[in-house]
Amino acid sequence: MHGKIAATVDGMHEALLTISLAGDVQFMNASAERLIGHTREHAAGCHIREVLDLRDARNRPIHIPGRYGMSGAIEDFGLSLNKPHCPAELVDMTISPIANAAGVQSGYVITLRKADQRVRSQVIEDTLNGNDLFEQASMAMVQLDGAGRIVRVNKALLQESGVAEGSLVGRTFTGLSMDPDPRISGKLMHRLLQGGATVTAPRPPLSD
Repeated sequence: MHGKIAATVDGMHEALLTISLAGDVQFMNASAERLIGHTREHAAGCHIREVLDLRDARNRPIHIPGRYGMSGAIEDFGLSLNKPHCPAELVDMTISPIANAAGVQSGYVITLRKADQRVRSQVIEDTLNGNDLFEQASMAMVQLDGAGRIVRVNKALLQESGVAEGSLVGRTFTGLSMDPDPRISGKLMHRLLQGGATVTAPRPPLSD
């Protein structure tokens, strides 16, 4: 891979691998190393099955397609990525064909993304659509009104912070950051700013 192109691909947030039609790993970027748990030196020349263990919801292995003539990208969501000496991680995968100068397929590009951001976005979208996944979400979440005041918090946040709901509802983030209780101004605020999700409550329709 050309030096400038390799440097650009290496800086991608998404994990990227290129493999031959036979399934041998030709290149993987730094994000792929971190996500998969194998170095590119170890992976080079190995079959993709030796470095990428993907399973579906029923724990069945996902086989990278080895057929010719892929006409477009294939996407698969919510796969379990098993990694050496680490817990499995939920990922989304895209496989796209690579063609040579003559337009003949010569291999594949595999792109992997952690699924947590997509799942979080779905939870937020479903919340705004009225589905009560807000309460069931495993991540700490708060819901704000148009003025930035907390109107709702979920069980995960209350359990994680140990703070009563009445100490949070009706307050702004600014107020929380100045609270004398370190569980609120410290741990809770850090959790929300670093990893929690904030959704804005839908505005009620204007009356005629």
